[in-house]
Amino acid sequence: MWKASPGLCDHVARNGSYLSALNGLVLRIYGGAEPASSAGSTQSSTMLCEIKPDGAGLNFEAGGSPGVISKEATQVWSSLEAAAGTATFFRLEAVDDAGDEDSTAIRIQGSVGAVSGDMILSNTTFEVGSPRTIKHFNVVIPSI
Repeated sequence: MWKASPGLCDHVARNGSYLSALNGLVLRIYGGAEPASSAGSTQSSTMLCEIKPDGAGLNFEAGGSPGVISKEATQVWSSLEAAAGTATFFRLEAVDDAGDEDSTAIRIQGSVGAVSGDMILSNTTFEVGSPRTIKHFNVVIPSI
């Protein structure tokens, strides 16, 4: 299950909307050991790819099911792979997030896999300069 940062939880508590918290973030896919929490540092991990459409943030919309926030259907999430390696985890985070340990940053972190994980990729192997497109992405808000 993906991990919400304390900053994301605080945003939702104060503003009441996961959707407003997620819009404008970028998707970064990493190789290496996944930090124990989404507040942890990614400084020892390798960023394999950053999805930042047109240099801006990602757009989300309410999904077709209760508690689901989905990638906006019309936005293209595509980028060239920045490094070689095997994807192990991802983060949704602010464009200017440096990946330092930070409990106030709005972040979602999850595992990546080809068969199981919070984010399923048909190919978890990344090569410098290869195109990477994410066609579907859903965040499921856990029920209480």
